[in-house]
Amino acid sequence: MGFDWGKIEDPGSKTNFESLARTYRFQTLGKACLEHGIDSLLLAHHEDDQAETVMMRMINGHRVLGLVGMKEESRIPECYGLHGICQSGGIDNSSQLQLGRSDSPASLGSFNGGHEHSGPLVIESGGIKIYRPLLKFSKSRLIATCQNENMEWFEDHTNKDPSLTMRNAVRHMFRSAAMPNTLKSGSMIKLSEKCKLKEQSLNNAARELLQKSFPSQFNTRAGTLTIRFANNNHIGRLNLSWSSKDKGLIAAFLLRQVVAFVTPDELVHLSSLHGAVRRVFPEIFGEISCETELPVTFTVAGVRFQPRYPQQDKISLQYQKFEWLISRQPHSSLPSARPRITIPRSGTGKWSEWELYDGRFWIRVRNSSSYSVVIRPFHKGDTQDFKQTPVTRKILKAHAPELVRWTLPAIATIDQSDKEKVVALPTLNIAAPEIEKHISWEVRYKNVDIDSLCKSKLCVV
Repeated sequence: MGFDWGKIEDPGSKTNFESLARTYRFQTLGKACLEHGIDSLLLAHHEDDQAETVMMRMINGHRVLGLVGMKEESRIPECYGLHGICQSGGIDNSSQLQLGRSDSPASLGSFNGGHEHSGPLVIESGGIKIYRPLLKFSKSRLIATCQNENMEWFEDHTNKDPSLTMRNAVRHMFRSAAMPNTLKSGSMIKLSEKCKLKEQSLNNAARELLQKSFPSQFNTRAGTLTIRFANNNHIGRLNLSWSSKDKGLIAAFLLRQVVAFVTPDELVHLSSLHGAVRRVFPEIFGEISCETELPVTFTVAGVRFQPRYPQQDKISLQYQKFEWLISRQPHSSLPSARPRITIPRSGTGKWSEWELYDGRFWIRVRNSSSYSVVIRPFHKGDTQDFKQTPVTRKILKAHAPELVRWTLPAIATIDQSDKEKVVALPTLNIAAPEIEKHISWEVRYKNVDIDSLCKSKLCVV
């Protein structure tokens, strides 16, 4: 299978050749799977590969959770933003029925000129998953099986060159060096299994704690989540043997699950959430001296946590009674750092390809106007040209108050002088009447784990 390396004349000379090859390899496999209607891809990684992976991560300074190794199943990597390949392209009918929305083009793609929309956005599902069914088998056992069954197998000859990649060097070390018992391949596998059990235990505790929290609203059209976390003492009750460090990790797992609903980032690393844990769950570390200390707004992983208070006197409230509005962090003031998708004019009236906007909304546009259009953040300067009717103002107030509205995607036309004019807010399904016959759209929300929230207490809009 060959790759198109574009302008890279000598890929092997690149210092990041191994990671580049991995990206091209998985994207090529993902596109081939999509083309042939395949949603499950089996990989032949074996036990020796797992031991090498754990050793490489240990050399790079990873600890415990970083030493879990390769997972037996996961979404296809290196394909983020490719529709139909990475966590998209399908609709979970049961979830959509629960959300009260169908996947008909009429309900998704039409605009209604500033009238109320009809329910939440469809949430994406599907995509290609990879499985590694041979992780429990050593390479020698697999070779012996092939020999016994008279089956041919292929082995890349470059795997034997210890100077080519770090993995090759580690492989050579396992085969040739007199390793101490604690660093032998078998020990790496045992360490991986131990770390895996630790990760599962912490993650399960976080899910249990999330189920004890009180999510009140997930707004798919604005990309916001409102939640009141359970009493911090629940963390201690989950397992009396947890250390304060473990409790902090549980809280980080919990916050990562919550942040995933709103963040524009592909991945959120636990290490980036330590400060957020201290802000949301300060009692874990004994940092709340009295019940009158109030939380403050902060941002993490592209997400803004804003405390919201009941109507009664704030000073009389307990910390645990506060509710958090979790929304997309306001965009950078640098135009180059803002998300931007250009949709050229289509004389055929065809739909554009699905694009992942800002890591949150899958959008496609049918543009038969005389202009090119761009999808980019709504901002204050747009209000002069984008005339807001009373209904429009009502929708914005209800779904995107304050800073939230400036994180919404807007569709703007670009005239011959490159001037942009906002003509629609597609996730809210409102637009200027003059574009009715020329521009239409479909919007879906990114794949999120609705099941991780307590559905009986959650309103999805």
